[in-house]
Amino acid sequence: MKKLALLLLFFPVTTFAQYTFPDTVEHEYRQSIEFLSNRNIVQGFPDGTFGPDRPITRAEMLKIVFGATEVEMGTDRTDCFEDVQDQRYAPWVCYAKEQKIVQ
Repeated sequence: MKKLALLLLFFPVTTFAQYTFPDTVEHEYRQSIEFLSNRNIVQGFPDGTFGPDRPITRAEMLKIVFGATEVEMGTDRTDCFEDVQDQRYAPWVCYAKEQKIVQ
C-alpha cells in the first residue's frame, strides 16, 4: 500500500478521455466534445462518428441543454408531437413540450 501511495505521489492521476470519435481526432473542438461526451451530455451517432462540423437540430440542442442541467424527464409520450413520439430524441422534445418550452 505504501508503494502505491508513493507511485501516486510521483505520477499524478490524469483523467483520460473515455472515447475519441474518429472524426474529431484533429478537430479544434475535440477536447470540448470529449469533455461533454464523457459526462453523457452529448453522444455520437450509431456509426461511431460525432459530426463536429454538421449543424445540430433543435432536438439535439434540447438534449444538450437538458443533459447539462440534469433534469428528470418522464417517459410519457402520449401528449407529445405525433412526429416525435418514436424518435431517439423524443424524451427531450416531449419534456420541452410538457414544460411549455416549445409548442
